[in-house]
Amino acid sequence: VSERSAVAVIDGAKMKPTRFLTTVLTEFGYKLELSSVEELLSMVSVFAVQQTRSREAPVLIVENFNRMYPSTLYLLCKLATLQAGEQFAVRIVLIRDRGYEQIINAPGRSSIAQRLHGAFELKPLTSRESLVYLYARLESLGVEHPDAVFTTDIRKSLHDATEGWPGK
Repeated sequence: VSERSAVAVIDGAKMKPTRFLTTVLTEFGYKLELSSVEELLSMVSVFAVQQTRSREAPVLIVENFNRMYPSTLYLLCKLATLQAGEQFAVRIVLIRDRGYEQIINAPGRSSIAQRLHGAFELKPLTSRESLVYLYARLESLGVEHPDAVFTTDIRKSLHDATEGWPGK
């Protein structure tokens, strides 16, 4: 993302429409006392179009979009249709822990599905990758000999317990 782009990172989990739009505006640097969804959506729209015309389209990164309320997903679809001339006014990155097709391809979500340029899906780490990840994390915390912290049995148990997903 260019330094010229405004970026908003939102955790969409259980986010209602008003809070979603307020958080988007806050992330883009605006603190407003608007209360209606229509006013908030209008403000986000004005900001996005203005940014796209004068600089670069703002980037909206939505984590856990699969756990958003349907009414909030509807607003995300509205944002996906915003245009400034021939260009979309918001670049959107959607992140969820597993699979996306069911949500993206649901009825009423065609505006998001049509904008899909690429999809990346991470698989769980292998036992070896988990070991490398674990050692790197320990080293980043200042542990000089990460191989001395956990026995082979414990490393295997950690991998089995997390099913290869870091952060679990």
